[in-house]
Amino acid sequence: MPDFLRYFVHEYNKMLGKSIQGFSDRAMQILTSYSWSGNVRQLKNIVERMMVLADGDIIDADMLPQEILGRPKHRLTASSKRAVSAGRI
Repeated sequence: MPDFLRYFVHEYNKMLGKSIQGFSDRAMQILTSYSWSGNVRQLKNIVERMMVLADGDIIDADMLPQEILGRPKHRLTASSKRAVSAGRI
């Protein structure tokens, strides 16, 4: 998954004339925890949307669409939920 994300950032940087470096650790964790169900096209579209809207050089978790934030692949434990709420993940 991280390889796809890096590839799409590289490609959209060229297409959009941007210089986005990548994703924050928190954004990367959320994106890699999401259940993509093998849908690379959805991943590509999400990355494109974030790249178009990005005004800095890092895509942070607050830029992720709500549909990504609401459906993790793995069930979170209570301590994981507290860490996410506190912004540590």
